[in-house]
This record gives sequence, structure tokens and C-alpha cells, in this order.
Amino acid sequence: MATGMEAIVALAGLGLAIPGVIDVLVRAGLYLEEMVKKYQHADNTVRKFEFIGQSMARGQLRSQLTIITMYTKNAQVDGAIVDNLDSYFRQLVNDIIKAHKLLLRVRPPSGESPDLGVLRKLKVTFLDEIKMKSCLDRILATEIAFVNNSLLCFQIASGPDPDLLTKYEFVVPHETITETPGTRLPHSPMLIASANYKWKDGSQKTSDVILERRPVHLGGIEDAGILVRKLQAKPCTEGILPCLGFRQNPHNQQEFDLIFELPTPSERESLWQFLRRADRPTSLSVRKSLCEKLAQAISFVHGIGMVHKNIRPANILLLKPSAVSTATTLFLGDWTLVRSFRTLTAHTAGKNQWAEKLYLHPVRQKQNVEDRYTILHDIYSLGVCMLELLLGGDPLVLGGDDDASFDLCPLLRAAFVSSGLLPGVVANAVSGKFFEDPEHVKAVLVKVAKEELPRRVGDKLATLTVKCLEGFDGRFGEADIIRQDNVTPEQIAKENANGVKFISLVQLELNGISV
Repeated sequence: MATGMEAIVALAGLGLAIPGVIDVLVRAGLYLEEMVKKYQHADNTVRKFEFIGQSMARGQLRSQLTIITMYTKNAQVDGAIVDNLDSYFRQLVNDIIKAHKLLLRVRPPSGESPDLGVLRKLKVTFLDEIKMKSCLDRILATEIAFVNNSLLCFQIASGPDPDLLTKYEFVVPHETITETPGTRLPHSPMLIASANYKWKDGSQKTSDVILERRPVHLGGIEDAGILVRKLQAKPCTEGILPCLGFRQNPHNQQEFDLIFELPTPSERESLWQFLRRADRPTSLSVRKSLCEKLAQAISFVHGIGMVHKNIRPANILLLKPSAVSTATTLFLGDWTLVRSFRTLTAHTAGKNQWAEKLYLHPVRQKQNVEDRYTILHDIYSLGVCMLELLLGGDPLVLGGDDDASFDLCPLLRAAFVSSGLLPGVVANAVSGKFFEDPEHVKAVLVKVAKEELPRRVGDKLATLTVKCLEGFDGRFGEADIIRQDNVTPEQIAKENANGVKFISLVQLELNGISV
């Protein structure tokens, strides 16, 4: 029988559907664990691979992979999730092989054998240690992705199909054929209303909800049902509101309403409103915490095989138990454009186009926009939001509640004027010409992040923000993002698996930065 590492090398390039894949993983884990144990006085970096081996052989990684291999064969589980996890597994195999090669390079001092125990620390070169840490980060990111998706696969495979809610199951009091009573968050599709709804067991409840209008042309009842099913099957994830279901919009047969339940009582505002408040909390710990929560919510979207397409402060909801409370919870809103990785897509900006495009990846602003919206584009939007939060001053976009009064904040306006993108004239001279060169806009945002953030929040948060803005070009993982036309499903799956890994690494780095 092949050794653990010989067997796992044979898996390179293959997927989860290969027979006996869990047995191979267990043998490789045992082999890795025993190998590291022989280096009795290894440093912490080397020693961590022993715990990776334990996780593969009899721990969390083994259990999550066992569940995933079982439920990814179920037809109910979206193919985009299966493709994503399959590519992630291939990356895991490659990282384990790389880790083994690096460990073979580790040698005890001359004349001493690792089998007999080493009295002094093993010699590890600086470059090898960096490579080992990179391997550990990627393996840990993979483990996080499998943990997030194992329960999701189970619940999707075993849960009931979501039903289109009828007027007898979901009622907004005093709603008419022309109007739904409620409060719409500024420059957002999120409408907050009070509603009565009936559970499957016949019990009734009254609660505040968010209604989001999703046009039928973005996908019919089947697509809306798939999205609701994924949202209802999610693990308890902070950053995503409970989804009650969806209904036909009573005012327009060409729209569905996605329905999300709000906790009560709670004070509610969008991140756009929060950033405009003069009395907003300014501590770095609060701002970093909001970045962490936003990254977690975006990671969930990508983990279920979807892209969000419209991440900006107006679509991010902040809740507090009361007006005097400092405990803020962040929820990602506006699911109206959310689509599968596999779906051909387009993005249409609203009336206030330049302010929306500020958060949109340059590739999505070309005259002939590409068909596929990728995870990388969402991560760019995260980077712009992180820049806005971490600058700690004015929001990037200033103005009142009417579109005509919007303008850039002084810091950003000065940066764009000095770059030649804007004339140094009247304050609100922002027009469509502002985005004729979106790559130039991106370059200015990156420049602001590099010049302003280090002195305000430190080098680590500044570097992480720049990585989100630059994507794979920012050296955060393999630079193999696919840009050419007519790519294969396998290439798309690999691209999106790398994207999921990228956002997982963003979460790891954010959580590891102390402020």
C-alpha cells in the first residue's frame, strides 16, 4: 500500500468524487502528524503542521469533508457550490504536498537525527518559514470554507423547497395596490415595514421586516426560490438577517419581494447614514470591527456559490438594541442583484451613477461589460468600504438625501483633482466624465489608501485594504484570476475557489490585527 503522502500525491488535480478520498486524507494526516512529532524541538511554525495532520486524520477537517462528499452528490445542492468545493479540495491537496516538501527541507543540526530527538531548535531558513506560514494560512482558510459549507450542504439537501408566500401567509397591514407602508432607507432598495406572517405550523407572528424588490428579469420564481433556500439553509451567521421567504409584489407582477426579519426592538440605520452622523463612534476598534463583520457577511455570500454585486454603504444595515447602546451589529442587505457564480450577468447603476460606481470594480464599468461578475469584484467593493471606514473622517460621498447634492469628500476630491481626473472648480462638479477612466479612479483610491491609512490605522490594516482593492494583483494568493473570454467551467470554478480563499484570508488577517 502506498504511504500517506504517496497516496495524496496521486490525488493531485482530482476532486472530491474520487472513491476512497477520505481514506487517503486520513492516511496523509497520520503520516504528517508522525513526521512532525519526530522533530521534538521544532519551533511553533513547524509544530502547527502536527495539528493539521490531526485535523486531517481524526479532527474537524476529516469530519467536514466526510459530510461534504456525502451531500455534494445530492441534486438539491447547487452545482456552483459543488464546483467551488471541488476546486478548494484540489487546492488543499496541493498545499499538503507543498507542506510535506517544505518539512523535508527542515533538517536538525549536523550529525543529529530527528528520530532520536533534537536538543536544539531545528534550522529553518527565513524563506522556508515564510512559505510554511503561507501554506498554513491557505490550509486554515480551506478548513474554514469547509466548516462553513458542510452544514449548508446538509440543510440544502434535506430542507423543504421554499414556497412563494401568499397574501394569507404574509400581510403588511394597510398595504394598498399602490403603496406599501414603511420607511425606505436612503438610496437603498431596503424598505422597513411591519408585517404579520404565518409559520408552517399555523402559528402567527407580527414583526418588523425588510422588503427588497427583485425584478423578474433578473431571474424568475425558480431563481428567487434558489436564493431563498440558500439563505434559509445557512448556519447561524452574523451579518445575514433571517430570510422568511419571498412573495409576488402586490403592486407589480414583474417583481418579487425578498422578506427578511428584523430583531426587535432595535435602532436601525444604513452604514451610509452612520458615516454621515457627526456623533458617530470614531474609535479604531469600532471601525475595524465593522470591517470584520462586513468581510464575514461577504464571505457567506461567496460560500453559497453567489456574488453580491452591489456592496456599498447604503446597502449595509447597522442595528443596535437601543439608541444609547454601543453594541452594533452589521447585516449585509440588498439581495436584489445577488446571482450564482455561473450566471451571466450585467450591472445597471441607478440615478446617482457616479456615487454607485465609486464602489464598483473598474472591469464592471467598461462600455462592453463582461458577462461574468466574479468574487474579485465583490472584494474590490469591500476594499472601498474598508478604506471609507478606516479613514475615520468624512464618508467618501457627501451630500443630502437628494441625488443632485452629492459630492466627494474633501480628501478624495483633492486626490482626484491632483490626479487630473477632476477640474479644481466648483464643489459639485462631478459628472459622467469622472468615470471615463475607471482604472484611473481605482489607482487614486489605492494611492489614498497607501498614503493616508498607515499613519491613521497602522501598516497592517493599510496593507490589507490595498490588497482588497488590488485583488490578486496585490499578491494575496495566486495571480491566476481569469480575464479572457470563453473560459471553461473548470477555469471558472478555479477562479472562484481562489476568490473564496482570498476572502477567507482577509478574515484571518483582520481577526489577527490588534488595535
